[in-house]
Amino acid sequence: MEHAVSDFARKPGWFTEFQILVELTERQSKMRQRDVAEALDITVQAVSKHIKKLRAEGLIESRGVEYVLTHSGIEKLAAYTKSLETQVKKASSRLQLERRWPAIAAKPISSGEEVGLVMKNGVVYAVRKNDKNAKAFGIALGDTSIGEDVTLRDMRGTIDLRRGTVAIVKLPNINQGGSRNVDIPKVRNICKRFRPDKIGVIGTVARAVINKLNLKVDFEFGVTRSAAMAALRGLNILVLSTGRMTNRVFEEIEKVNVRYSCEIPCTIEDCQLSRGFEFKQNSLAGSLTEAE
Repeated sequence: MEHAVSDFARKPGWFTEFQILVELTERQSKMRQRDVAEALDITVQAVSKHIKKLRAEGLIESRGVEYVLTHSGIEKLAAYTKSLETQVKKASSRLQLERRWPAIAAKPISSGEEVGLVMKNGVVYAVRKNDKNAKAFGIALGDTSIGEDVTLRDMRGTIDLRRGTVAIVKLPNINQGGSRNVDIPKVRNICKRFRPDKIGVIGTVARAVINKLNLKVDFEFGVTRSAAMAALRGLNILVLSTGRMTNRVFEEIEKVNVRYSCEIPCTIEDCQLSRGFEFKQNSLAGSLTEAE
């Protein structure tokens, strides 16, 4: 078996032929030359050349315009795969490849020191290994000062990570009166009650409301994604938004919940002051007038 694999690996274009066999298995063993060419991003002529070699070796056979793996082809593909896995392991061992992780040093750290890991405000910090909150540990590679990034190896344990909450403040759009039709005291009370770690704004009306409240904005672009990912890392996020964007924030959080098998709490607070307040455009004068 090993001898056959070694011979295969010395053949010109062996990896392309290996890929063709893999593609045949992924497509339930039926494929046309054009399908192979598109999948591997090579020419049909190149595929035809490799197909002839594989047919001559009895690894595939044609059925009309399609090709299928033979029993010998399946066995050979399994042998090639096993050989490649072995070679990858050897290469990794020789190169001494290992998974490394970054963290921020919460204290001076010496090379080779074992440290504990905790999550604070969405950031992983390296602390003393006997820290009561540390349930994950790693070995530091290199001396590191407080506030610097430290590289860690030999990670073990788990980092406690609570999920944050997202509170969405729904505001009236400009045609509904914009910031002039916002219940500012209600928004202020929401901020005091929720005590967000970060604040995001979507749109001009939201920016105007934040200006009235004299609050600091943490993110204003890519807010839907930023809010969901920040909550995933344990931060409480307040988002001010108008109209359809409110639903987009909620939808993004649901996507993250599904992808990471978690449940980020999300609430929506409607802070429109008056439902009868609306602006419409005067088609004759081209000016904005307040509607009754």
